[in-house]
This record gives sequence, structure tokens and C-alpha cells, in this order.
Amino acid sequence: MVAETYDGFLNDIYGFHVKEENAYEALDSAKPGYLKEGNIGGGTGMMCLGFKGGTGTASRVVKIKDTAYTVGVLVQSNFGGKYNFTIAGVPVGRELKDTMNYEFKVAPSYEPGQGSIIVVVATDAPLLPHQLKRIAARVPLGIGIVGGRGENSSGDIFIVFSTANPNAFQRETFTKLDELPNDFINPLFNATVQATEEAIINAMVAAETMEGINGNKAHALPHKLVDFSKNEFIYLEKCAIFISISPTIIPIKKMNALIGREYEIEKLNNMLVPGQPDFLAVYGRRRVGKTFLIRQHLKNNIVFDFTGIKAGTTEQQLVNFYDEYVKRTKIKKLKHPPSTWQEAFSYLAAYLDKLPKKKQKHVVFIDEMPWADTPKSGFVSALEFFWNRHVSSMNNILLIACGSASSWIKKKLINARGGLHNRVTQRIKLMPFNLQETSLFISSLGAKLTPYQVVELYMVMGGIPFYLKEIVKGKSATQLIDDICFSPKGLLQGEYVQLYHSLFKNADNHIYIIETLASKPQGMTRQDIAGKTRISEASLSRALEELVDCDFISFYEPLINKKKTAIYKLTDLYSLFYLKFIKANKGGGKGTWQLLSNKSSFTAWSGYAFENICMLHINQIKRALGISGIYSTTSSWLFKGNDALPGAQVDMIIDRADQTINLCEAKFTRENFAITKSYAAQLRMKKSVFSQATQTKKTIFTTLLTTFPAIQNAYYLGEVDNEVTMDKLFKPE
Repeated sequence: MVAETYDGFLNDIYGFHVKEENAYEALDSAKPGYLKEGNIGGGTGMMCLGFKGGTGTASRVVKIKDTAYTVGVLVQSNFGGKYNFTIAGVPVGRELKDTMNYEFKVAPSYEPGQGSIIVVVATDAPLLPHQLKRIAARVPLGIGIVGGRGENSSGDIFIVFSTANPNAFQRETFTKLDELPNDFINPLFNATVQATEEAIINAMVAAETMEGINGNKAHALPHKLVDFSKNEFIYLEKCAIFISISPTIIPIKKMNALIGREYEIEKLNNMLVPGQPDFLAVYGRRRVGKTFLIRQHLKNNIVFDFTGIKAGTTEQQLVNFYDEYVKRTKIKKLKHPPSTWQEAFSYLAAYLDKLPKKKQKHVVFIDEMPWADTPKSGFVSALEFFWNRHVSSMNNILLIACGSASSWIKKKLINARGGLHNRVTQRIKLMPFNLQETSLFISSLGAKLTPYQVVELYMVMGGIPFYLKEIVKGKSATQLIDDICFSPKGLLQGEYVQLYHSLFKNADNHIYIIETLASKPQGMTRQDIAGKTRISEASLSRALEELVDCDFISFYEPLINKKKTAIYKLTDLYSLFYLKFIKANKGGGKGTWQLLSNKSSFTAWSGYAFENICMLHINQIKRALGISGIYSTTSSWLFKGNDALPGAQVDMIIDRADQTINLCEAKFTRENFAITKSYAAQLRMKKSVFSQATQTKKTIFTTLLTTFPAIQNAYYLGEVDNEVTMDKLFKPE
């Protein structure tokens, strides 16, 4: 079988320089082993996506039913225009559109982007011809990801074969063949797409600048602008792209760009489509990245950007509002800024009314809106009039209200009873990063940490981007915790008190509740909190509601006796860590965390912190258990005991609609956990007490949540029904 792609831009194809002996020499010298890439063999004269192309390879190993199969891809890459060239989602070609273009004295006869590619896919998976055709159909997906569009005159050739069933060809006897069921073929499809994509990139990475016939020149992908470091990171100007060694290609994009937030970005994009005005409320824990999300993703759409001042007077708020108005409208300042919010919003309405219609909506962003609502300022009533009288009829406006005081956002906007009732058309509650997003964020900073170290940092900081940005490369998790939490200049030394006072009026009650719950990390009932704090009923209700709204504490309803035994738990990981370790060890400096992490207090804290992480990653746990498609509720269970049964507590229960309950036990260890005889007895007793106390008829499974796989000794096999390890928590939801 012979295939070719055109290389007439660089090669003197009409000189007939390749003779018969050259063909035999190539066949005779063929040998197994690693293939050279770039300007080699048929890839010598190739051009690809605006740069020098060539030969490239890549492979993936997938596991199907405990059997590993390999998919290998070889490309001869000679296609595509620079404008579409993309690596891991980053538009590299657009960034380099004016850089190192092809050089020629006589323009080629074909249009930019025209060309072709040969792709050979080999696998040892037992696939039959009709299945191999399906593999071939996935090759164009990989080509499309990097920028191929199948332009007119493209002569794309895809060849796929399997090395399985070596004795399949028989003329005179029957033969038996192994065949992979179609229901198991998806991993091979995915591997084909990924390996095709990477093989093309590898061809361009390996290729070198070449000058050919008539002085024509094709430049290699510029390594000075695209810096390759240890085959793991690519920095393109200020962009960072992570190419995983595992079978995935993960975009990290810009160092200061967005990590994760796919759901929120899609929602924002939908709101930008003109047709009707939108009023969006964005809320969530302080430092979680709300402002960054809006300003980064909508920077080209924002036409007004105002931020409230913490503890500022009404006059100060109005001055700042007016300064932004003057900057945007480019008018000369009047003698005085607006004296009321009614007047201020009338200025803004007049400005918005004159803006030209565009393909996307104009965005008005009011950040820290709760801070702008100073006492007796009339802010909310003026906002109400601004929306109802003006913006509600502007089909090209997206009004965004943002704030960390989630209780204010809910009370004054989302659940408003006055003129703003049902006026909020969209809402986004921004959550902290999950473990997968945290790992990506840490990688974008250049740091290389194991999953265990990422979990350790997560237990200290949660998935809060503002805290995580303090991570620097070249240091272990222990060193980073020392620097960030215990050094005199560490960010998280003074964050605690500021965090609560910036959100709540009279924050002393909130802090008292937080510290009370920290003393009982397994959780407390409302009655217990009231008895411990002695806070009045009304103040306690308000503070608990606000702390739940702002994601510092969580409210868990048990399976039975919901009113009496519902518990509140401190689930803000930073606050728990601060009260357990930082508060008493401020300024400890280097070595503090290494010392503290070897004390018994570490074991207790890490257990509760890991339980909280598991609760935050319940979707990943359900996916690992294979029950994502089964309706379930997650709760806790507390039984104080009676004359017949001892007390027991289960911190995480998955109550499933398929008549099954998972009793989850979290174990955070530095090595593989071994169940002892006494611990096995505890598990057995807890399961028995739960069954009898609840009188459930459902099947009960004991599920172990571990950092590393538990040792499957006799006690494990006797008591544990299933296990979810730490690595499963790093999967997407």
C-alpha cells in the first residue's frame, strides 16, 4: 500500500530524484522501535497549519475489562491554515498570525489551508473490519481539534488495522476470532482522537525550519515564543497549556485566565445573546473568584463597572459611582456628583440608552452590591426603579449584581418581596474549586504536587483560588503550608478575623458559632449550639442562616428525627484549620507544620477534614460506585443510644432509590490503610445499630473512603462492601 501527500512547495517533485533503488533501500532499512519525528521520511517536505509539518506519532493505553490495549497513531501532516491552529483549546495560530509565515518568490497555486494528511492507526484490540472503519471515522475529530477543516482539495487518507487474531486468514479451515463488543469500544474512540491530535502536534514540535526549491521557506513552530519545558508545559506569550503524559490533553490556558467554571461560562454566554434583558445575581463564599470570573470572561462586554466600599458612607459610594460614569461617558465632570442613588441610576440609564446595539449584550457590573446598600441610603429602592423603569425594556443589557454577603443577595434580590420580587432572572452561586480544578490551578502556577499533597493543601485552604494562588513551584505541600500559614508574612495568618468582619455586621456572634462548631467537628444540633453560645434565639437564627448561605457551615438532616437531630457542621476547611493549628502557632515559621503534622491532633483533624472533602465530592463518589444514574440523598445519622442499643454516628450516608444504603467511612492515611480486628468490630457494630435503630428494610453496604487502597486482609473482606480511593475524587463531576 502506497500513499502520498503533496510537498511541491519545498521539494523539486518534477526532478524525479527518487529512484527505484531508493524505494528498496527504504524497505530494507525498515525496523521496529521508536520512530523519528519531524523532517524525516515522507514528512520531510510537509507543511502544517502555517508552520513546518512532518511525521509525528503518539499512542494511548486504555483498560477495558481489566485488559490493556494500545492505540498507536502515525501521521504525515501536511494540511490546514494558520488561523485555525489550536493547541489544547488555545488559539495559537491567531496569536502568531503575523509571525514566521511561509516565504516564497512565486506564490503557490493553492489557497492557504489546502493540503492533506495521512493517518495510520494501529491497535492490538480485537476489532473486526466494520469496527476498524468506526475507528477511522474518529480520526477527523482529532484533526479538527488542532485546526483541520477538511478544505477543498484535501486528500485525507486514514488507514486502520489490528494486530489481534494473528491466524485469522485461513483458506481451507474454519477459524475462531476474538471480537471486542461494541459496547466496550468507546475508550478506543477516545484514544484515537487524542493520539491523532497529539501526533500532529508532535510532528510540528519536532519539525525544523526548511528552505527548499526556489528559495521557498517553511518556518518551524517558533520555540522562542512557544517554550517547551520537559514536555509538560507550553508557554505561549502569557498562555500556559498542560499536555498530560496520561491519555488526556488538558487545557489550562492563561496563567491569569479561568480554570474550570465551564458551567458558569456557558450560562454567561447564553445570557449575552440579545433578546431580553437579564438581571443576574452572583454570590458565593468570599475569595472564591466571583469578581474574577465576571471581569475576566466578560471584559469585552462590560460597559459599567462599579464596586461598593466596605463601611463607606453613602456619599463615598456615590462619588465612586460617578467617577466610573465619567470615565465611561468621557464627559466633563459636573460641579457635584449625584446626591442620591435615584439620581445616580438615572445618569446610568441615560448612558445605557445611547449605547449602540451589538451582537452581544452590554454588561453593567455592580460588585460588592451589599456594601453599597448603606443604612437609609435608598439604594435598593433606586435599584428597583432603575430595573423596572429602564433596564427591563433594554433588550441589550445584562445587569449583574455580585457580592460575598450571600444572605443579602438572597434576601434583598433573589427572595425580594417588594418591587424587586421575581426580577432576578438568572443566578450563579459560585462554589470553591473541586479537587480536579484545584489540581489544574496548581499546575497552572508551575507547581508539581502529588494527589496526596493536593489533598493536604485542600484540607488547609479548601478550593479557594485566592488562597491557592500563594502556591509556588519547587516546594512541597509541607513547605507551602509553613510559608502560607505559619510564617509572619503568611497570607492566611490574618485572614480569619477579617474574613468574617468583612461579611457580617456584628460578626462576633458568627465567630462564636464558628469556634463552637470547631470544638465539635462531628457537628452539633441547634439546641446544643444555643446551649453552648447563649446567643438569643433571633440572633442565633440569623447568624446560622447567614453562615450557611456563605458556605462556612453546612446543615445536615438525618434519615429520621430530622428536627431533633439535624446538625450543623463547620465545613469551611480554612476556618477549621486556622482554629486547630494557626491560631496557637502564629509566626512559627519553617518546620512548624512538619512538627504539628506528626502529633496526634493531626490525625483527628485530618479525619474530619477528609470527611468534609468527601461530602463536597459526593458526585465523584457516586460515579465511582457506579450509581450516578440512581436517585439518592446524602445525609448524616446520629443516634444517642437507648436501653437496648449503644449510641452511634455515621457522618455520611447515601440513601438510594434502589433500596440500598451506603454507610461511608472516611480514612485519611499516609499509606495503605489496614483494618484491624477492633476496627472491624466497630464497623460491624455500627452497621447493626443503624439497621436496628432505623428499622430500615434496605440493603446496607459499608463503603470505605480512603487516600490509598486499603489492604484487603481478612477483616477488610469480611466487613467492607466497596471502596472509593482518593484518585476517584479528582475526576470531573
